[in-house]
This record gives sequence, C-alpha cells and structure tokens, in this order.
Amino acid sequence: MVHRRVVGLIGLALLLAAPVTSRAADTAPVRVWTPGPLVSVFKEADYTARADTAPTIRLVSPRGGAASGQAVVCAGAALQIKTAVMSDLAAKAGDGVIRAAAGHVRYAQPTGSHRYARTLVPTIRRATRFDALAESPGPAATVQPVWLTVTVPADAVPGAYTGRLVVTPADAGSITVPVRLTVCSWALPAPKDFATHLGFIQSPDSLALQYKAPLWSKRHWNLVAQ
Repeated sequence: MVHRRVVGLIGLALLLAAPVTSRAADTAPVRVWTPGPLVSVFKEADYTARADTAPTIRLVSPRGGAASGQAVVCAGAALQIKTAVMSDLAAKAGDGVIRAAAGHVRYAQPTGSHRYARTLVPTIRRATRFDALAESPGPAATVQPVWLTVTVPADAVPGAYTGRLVVTPADAGSITVPVRLTVCSWALPAPKDFATHLGFIQSPDSLALQYKAPLWSKRHWNLVAQ
C-alpha cells in the first residue's frame, strides 16, 4: 500500500532578532486607509503601505437606517488626534441634504487581542485589536481608526450623497476624507414596528425519552399531537 501526503505552505513571515529603525519612517507623512467596517485593525501593525491614494468612506443605508465606516489614520511616529468632524452630506442630484448632526464620530480603542493575528498580519508576534469605541480620542499612537456612523432620516431623498470627514491631528495639518453615502429607496420600519419570528422544532426523540414511550408507538404519537 502506498501512502501519499500533500504538503502546502499557508504562510511565510520574516522575523528579525532586533528591530530595524529608520529616520525616514519617523518622518513619514500621515496616511489614511479606509477599509470596510468588518476589517480588523491592530495597534502594532504598520498600515502605511495599505494607505489609499484616494481614501473614501463609502456607506450604504436605507431611509431610516444607519451605516458605519472607518478611516484608519497611520503615521511613522505617534500622532495625537484632536477632533474629527463630518460635514453636511449633499445629494449629487437635487437639493437633498443630510445634516452633519446625523453623523456620529467615535474613536476606536485597542482593548482586545486576536488569536489569529499572526495569520492576518504575519509580521507581528502579538497584536491588540481595536474593538471598542469611545466618544473622545485616545492617547497618541501610530495607528488610530476613526469611526463614522451616519443615521439616515426616514424622509431622506434616495440617491447618492457626498461630503467629507475632517480629521485634525494635534501637530499636523487637517486630513480630509471624502464620504460617499448611497441612500436606498426603501425605508426601514420604525423600531416600534419591528417583528421577531421564532421557529420552534419539535424533538420527537427527546419526547419519547422523557415519557419513556416506545419511539413512534401510538402513545408516542399521542404525545407528539399534544
């Protein structure tokens, strides 16, 4: 009998005994990466290479709903964010406007670890994931995700809206990130009109065990009927 084994390479990482520092990295410009809201971001990772040449927060929501996106501010040296403010969102067609007050800006905090961090970011040994949101910016850091949640009014005109998120660091110029929101034509029901549907499945086997009835006997079927 011949036994065959298949070997595959699922990951490759280059680890250095000592860190390499570069003055160029310390003076690198501030960059912005706009991943989707489901993408995990880690405090120890270097995202400057992932920075978008034209970062844009893209949101989609029904009328009466809400949508979230993130802008990850990354730099070669620790950076302190002072504020982040969303402008009004103006409809590309017509005179529809979603006011800046509909935007809720929060700042992600690195409070959780990720057991699969090495798989997602092979160049780091340990990682702390940003998985909490605060109303005010955290301490200076090289990676700082800014979250934007826009609550769309129930009477908003469907269509495409544009605006901007302005992030202001303490010791650098303001960063303008375009915001693109698509409002769907259908409306989300009000919370008071939400409905929950539950599906219950009868377990005839456990019913027979509970009442010590032979499976599929007449007595068992009578119990099922109840």
